[in-house]
Amino acid sequence: MPDIPQLADYARDATATISNARKRRAAHAELYANALDRYDDAIAAGLSHDAAVTATLAELGDPSAIRAALGKASRTRLSVRAIVAIVAAAIIVTILIIALIALWGAAQLVLYAN
Repeated sequence: MPDIPQLADYARDATATISNARKRRAAHAELYANALDRYDDAIAAGLSHDAAVTATLAELGDPSAIRAALGKASRTRLSVRAIVAIVAAAIIVTILIIALIALWGAAQLVLYAN
């Protein structure tokens, strides 16, 4: 397959929002391969190189729409373990605050009793 910089740039632009480097490279490779297949089809249909590149890019559409969809799909989600840790930390902080308030109240009672 030929190396076509415009299609590689398109794939790079469309996959830019994927934060995980491995997944971004894989998505780039898949999108670029798909673009090359479309380019090859356009060449086989008799289009010139420039016309085939233009037709392929038009067929693929706006890279920002793909970028937004891929970015949204690739966001890292919190694991159950992380959620449990956050909830446990919140409970511990709440208990500590209640204990401090109780100690402060007890100290006030001792001061007023004297």
